[in-house]
Amino acid sequence: MQTITVEEIDSKLSTLSEDKLSAVYHFVSYLAEQDLDMSDISAKELMFAGEEQIAKDWDTAEEDEAWADL
Repeated sequence: MQTITVEEIDSKLSTLSEDKLSAVYHFVSYLAEQDLDMSDISAKELMFAGEEQIAKDWDTAEEDEAWADL
């Protein structure tokens, strides 16, 4: 697994909209609250781990409108 620094994460975060920052916050909160052994978790499992929390922010009329033309 590639080593990622806090500075690299911070750099990416500074480019996100408020809605996306909220989704990131919920996902990171989920990870922080769980007692997970990251070596036993696949990328796919990790991707779906916070899906319910992220959906609260992304499953909105505003998001649907923003992505409608893609």
